[in-house]
Amino acid sequence: MHFADLCGDDIMRFWPLAGARGAWGLVLLAVLALHPRGARAQLQFSEVMYGPGGNDALWEWVEIRNTSAGAIDLDGWVFDDDDDPTINALVGANIRAANGNTLVPAGGVAVLYPGSDLDFMPERFRSAWGSAVNLIPVNGFTSLTATDSLGLWPSYAAYAADTIPAAATSPRRTFGSAAAVLDYSSGFPAARNQRSIAWNGVGSPSAGANWVESEAQVLGAVVSVETTIESAPINNPADLGNPGSKPGGSAAAGLLITEIMFAPATPLAPSGWTSTDFEWVEIFNNTGSSIDFATQPHVLDDFVGELSGPNIQAGSLEAGQVGILFNAAKLTVDQLATMWGLGQNYIPVTAWPQLNNSGLETVALWDDYDVYLAEDIDLDDHRAHEEALAAVSYGTTTASGWPAVTSGRSIYLNNLAADPNAGANWTKSGTTADLLGSYHAAQLSELAVDHPGGDVGSPGVAPGGAAAILLGDYNGNGVVDAADYTVWRNRLGGTSLLNDATPDTVDLADYNYWKSHFGATLSGSGSVAAVPEPASGVLCFALVMVLGGLRPTREMRRGRRC
Repeated sequence: MHFADLCGDDIMRFWPLAGARGAWGLVLLAVLALHPRGARAQLQFSEVMYGPGGNDALWEWVEIRNTSAGAIDLDGWVFDDDDDPTINALVGANIRAANGNTLVPAGGVAVLYPGSDLDFMPERFRSAWGSAVNLIPVNGFTSLTATDSLGLWPSYAAYAADTIPAAATSPRRTFGSAAAVLDYSSGFPAARNQRSIAWNGVGSPSAGANWVESEAQVLGAVVSVETTIESAPINNPADLGNPGSKPGGSAAAGLLITEIMFAPATPLAPSGWTSTDFEWVEIFNNTGSSIDFATQPHVLDDFVGELSGPNIQAGSLEAGQVGILFNAAKLTVDQLATMWGLGQNYIPVTAWPQLNNSGLETVALWDDYDVYLAEDIDLDDHRAHEEALAAVSYGTTTASGWPAVTSGRSIYLNNLAADPNAGANWTKSGTTADLLGSYHAAQLSELAVDHPGGDVGSPGVAPGGAAAILLGDYNGNGVVDAADYTVWRNRLGGTSLLNDATPDTVDLADYNYWKSHFGATLSGSGSVAAVPEPASGVLCFALVMVLGGLRPTREMRRGRRC
C-alpha cells in the first residue's frame, strides 16, 4: 500500500498511538489535505474537431485541460458521447496506459485522439499537427457530430452507472458520474468543414458564448499539413535477381546487356499494377568512355515496338560500370532502391517496352533515334536490330536453348566474354549454377495520403493551459524528480512518454536526459514550479515522525482502498 493512499479511518486508527506527537499528527493531516485527490474535478473540454478533412474516424479529436496543480492520470478512464452504442463491459475503459500516454500535466492540456484507428502511432497525428502535442490514445474513439455531448468518466463503473437502460437511440447515457462534460448541441458556434471549435480562454468553457470557430494564427490555431503513409504492398518480394553485380570474364567492347528481368512475379498490389511495371534490364558500359543520356539520348525497345522518340534521356553510365534500366512511367529511383538496394545506378526509361515472357523476344539498344527508325520491319512487323549498339534475342524454354522461364527470376549473362545471344551463356537466378549471390526484392508499399491537411485548430494549445513543457518531466507534475524515473522505467521500450525529449521511442536517451536535468522545474509559464502531487515522500517523512516503528494493520497490508 502506498502512503499516499491512506484512508481517513486509517489515519484515525493511528491517531491514538501518536500520543505526545499530536502536533505531528496535525502536520500529517495538512499534508494529506494537499494531496491532489480532487484534481479529477478540474478537467475541462477546451476544443473539439468534429469535421476534419479526410476520414472522420482517423482525424477527429478533442482537447482537455487540467486546471489543478497536480498531474491527472486517465489510465482506466472512459471517453464517450451521449449517443454512440454503449461500450461493452468486456472492453471496459477505452483509455489505457498500455496503449500510450495517459497523463494530463498540471495546468496543462492533452488531446484525446483515435488511438486504435491510427494504430496507436502518435507520430501519425503529430506529423500533421506538430511534434509538441501531448496525446492520449482512445481505443474506439466515439463518432463526433456538429451537435454532440461529451463526457469523461473516471472508471468504467462510473460510465456504466450513467447508462440509460434499454436505450436504443440518443440519448443512451447521462453524465451525472462524469468528471468532465461538454454539451455543445446548442448555443455553440458552427464550424465550417476542417475547422475546430475552441474555448476562447474567457469565462466558463461550458458556455457556448465563450467558444469560437478556429481561425489560423488566432488563439494559437495552425493549419495541419498533408501527410502520407505506407499502405498496400505493391511488388511481389518473390522476385529474385542480382542487379548491379557484374559477371566475370573479359568483356567484349561496347555496351552490353548483362541481365534481364522479363517475367516478374505477379504484384501484390491493388488494380493498376502489372508485372511489366517491375521489369528491368541491366547494362554494362565497356565503351571506354562515360555515357550521358541527357546529352546523348538512347533507345531501348524490343522487336515489335514503335517509339515516338528516344526513351532514355536521363542518367549516366561511367566506363566499366553497370546500370539498371527501369520503367520510369510507374516507378521512381527511390522505389527501385527500396526493392533492390541503395548504391545501384538506376536509369529511367520513359516509355518502357513490354518484354515477352513466352516464346521469343529481342531487347536492343540504340544511341540514335533516327537509326532506330531506319531499321527494317519484316512481314511479321518485327523490327531488325542490325544497327543497335547491343541486342539480345532470347527464348523462354529449354527447347530454345535458354533457361526455362520462371516467374520472378531474372536471367543473367554468366561470362562477359561470352556470346550474349547463346542461351547456354545465361543463368537463371536462384539455381545451383547461380554464383552471383542473387537475392529477393524487398517489399515496396504504396504511399497513400494519410491526413489530407488543411484542418484549422490548436490541438495541445489552450488559453490558460501550460505555455511550456518541461522535457524529462515524465509524470507532468512540473518538476524533473525521482517519480519520473519510475514512469520512464515502466514505459521503457514503448512509443509514448509525456514530455519526451526524443519523441516516439522510450529508450536510454530518455533516461540520460532525465538524469542530466534532474531538479529542473517549470517557471514563468503560468504553471507551478513545484506541485503537491509527488507528496508521497513528504507523507513518508510525516508518518515516520508520527508513528515511529508502527507496523501497518492487516487491512492496510491487504491494500484496502477508500
